[in-house]
Amino acid sequence: MDKAGLFAPSWLRATPMVGTRLADAWNDAAGTPGGLSALLSRVEDSSLIHSLQSVGHLIAYHAFVVAITVVALVFMFRRGEELAEALARRIDEQLGRMGCKFVGVAVAALRATVQSMVLVGLIDGIAMGIIYATVHIPSPIAWGAVTGILAMLPFIGYFAVAAVCVSQLAHDATASALLIGALGFAVLFCSDKFVRPMLMAKGGARLDFLAALMGTVGGFQSFGLLGIFIGPMIVAVGKAMLDEWLTHSRTVPSIP
Repeated sequence: MDKAGLFAPSWLRATPMVGTRLADAWNDAAGTPGGLSALLSRVEDSSLIHSLQSVGHLIAYHAFVVAITVVALVFMFRRGEELAEALARRIDEQLGRMGCKFVGVAVAALRATVQSMVLVGLIDGIAMGIIYATVHIPSPIAWGAVTGILAMLPFIGYFAVAAVCVSQLAHDATASALLIGALGFAVLFCSDKFVRPMLMAKGGARLDFLAALMGTVGGFQSFGLLGIFIGPMIVAVGKAMLDEWLTHSRTVPSIP
């Protein structure tokens, strides 16, 4: 193929919109005799091949981790009730009744965190989608969905708003970029700092507004993305232990 030249296949030229350009670029690079080996040598000497290798290793590693995680979860959920009963029995043996109570508080805090993430993502996605459509951003529904998905995690939704602002600035739409930036910052700030803690404060976790805010923001700063789940659990269990200790200290009579 290198001696005769490797021409672009016919279906590539028939591809809508970009087929002709891709076929012409293919034929210019590898359509002449010896062009294929010259192209491969240029690619091998460039930094592109190393970048592709790094991206490939990253994708393969995370795909392997996800596959192992799914397999492990399948086997754990198959015997989930037995494992839960054994864990509850072990906690009761080691920590007593209060241990099971604190575990229940931690589970309630985790559920409240996940539920608040989903609701905040929906609220931010719908609100920003309406804003994008009002400012006449191309594909407002798609950008609203991207913003909502990223907004499920604290501070991450700002990247989607920033990308839209940069796109508007690139098209010389400064006014719409400033408007989207201001409204997007206000919506995401209110959702992260007020709506999310209010949703987390409901339920069996017994987290008030300040505790939910401290758990989410403090956990994210201390443990990274995983801290979004760990932080509220730590705060909820700590608050439950403090309440139990204060209740116990008031009920125990003092020794004269």
